[in-house]
Amino acid sequence: MYDKKILSLLIALTKEIRLIKPTDVQGYQAQFIAGNKPPFTFSGGIGVTWWYTDKAFKLCSSIASMSIERYPQLGDGDKDKLSDVIKNAFCTICLNSDFFNGDDIFLMRKQSLFEARSINDVDVFSRKLWSFILNQLEDSIGYWCFVYPLPRLITESFELGEDNISVVKKSDKEAWKKFELEYPETKFWDPSTGLFADGKETPFSRLKHEALLICRCAGTSDGGKFKAEIRFKRFLSIVFALFRTQKNLRLTKSAAQPYRICIQFKSKENQSSSGTIMSEIGELLPYYITDFELRDDIISVLRKWYNALFSAEQDKQDRIKKAAHFINNAMTSSGIDTYIHYFISLDSLFGKMGDVERLIKEGVNNCLSDAKWTHKTEWLYNLRSEFVHGGARFEKEWKDFDRYVNHFGTHPFTDVMDLAFQCILKSLMPNLSG
Repeated sequence: MYDKKILSLLIALTKEIRLIKPTDVQGYQAQFIAGNKPPFTFSGGIGVTWWYTDKAFKLCSSIASMSIERYPQLGDGDKDKLSDVIKNAFCTICLNSDFFNGDDIFLMRKQSLFEARSINDVDVFSRKLWSFILNQLEDSIGYWCFVYPLPRLITESFELGEDNISVVKKSDKEAWKKFELEYPETKFWDPSTGLFADGKETPFSRLKHEALLICRCAGTSDGGKFKAEIRFKRFLSIVFALFRTQKNLRLTKSAAQPYRICIQFKSKENQSSSGTIMSEIGELLPYYITDFELRDDIISVLRKWYNALFSAEQDKQDRIKKAAHFINNAMTSSGIDTYIHYFISLDSLFGKMGDVERLIKEGVNNCLSDAKWTHKTEWLYNLRSEFVHGGARFEKEWKDFDRYVNHFGTHPFTDVMDLAFQCILKSLMPNLSG
């Protein structure tokens, strides 16, 4: 249970939380009400002032990072949030006589928290302190339901259990009701209107969308959102790869801004988190000019792809997940950034440092078994090098642009997209047509 390195860092941290304004180093003042309340909240109680040094912040960050690595139950946490939890834990117990001499802290009779401890034995003190802080860290990890609006996507509700992903038609009340048992706060929000039960508007109320993308995952409030973003990006990459390769649909963006909003609901098991949080999650899906119908035939292929992903060896899983991430980056980028991100996805799938070009060509050849695509890849790699090394700023500035178009009858930006889409699909489903 006890990690000697963490205990050592914890003791060092108590020495860097100063009760008297430091003169030897820069100090950052914090004022708060002591007890089981967050800092900077003045609602009655005993006010405490102390100072954090720069080293204190670094120690908090190190303890948080090490805790995530060494305690499996904290694996879904994010460093910044856990650092805040550690600082807040000291605010909670600073006047608790089991840990500290309250008068020494309130009256500033000592230089640091370490000197104000109520337990002389440093080893016993550090263990007792860590037991409390670890409990606070564990309480900060919760289960969440994240919801993101999907413009232009027409579909019925369905689930992808392997990644805890659901797509819900916003008017499907029965599908939404299934979340109420685990996430009780969801019953106070109407996805069909975007309104809360009391009629209060949310950003969803003003958006045009027919479907919602939902992810259930564990973590701190921010750590869980980061995990949901990764899974959302993976899902959208594969869905639109299927629209393009299986239906030959054009992916033409409109001038409308992509949606960035998401709403998250806490699980009934969460101990210390806000019930419902509205925040931005990033541009995950371009606003296209046409609707896309996600029907049973595409959903069936989508399920097979996810089954194959989570049945694959770990190294292959990791490569494909990273490739999907960069495909989504390409989808939401513009200009040469789009091209480079699509090509990075190929590097993620096949490349290896020091042997990128050869392995990408070999990977494309093995994946698609198409001499024309293998030949195109050589040209596309050259354009990638022109962009990366400053030889061209846009595709038509590439010296071989006209030769490429005349030779293949296609454009390199479209081809690199189609190549990335086909490779990420066929890496797991080699017999997939298209």
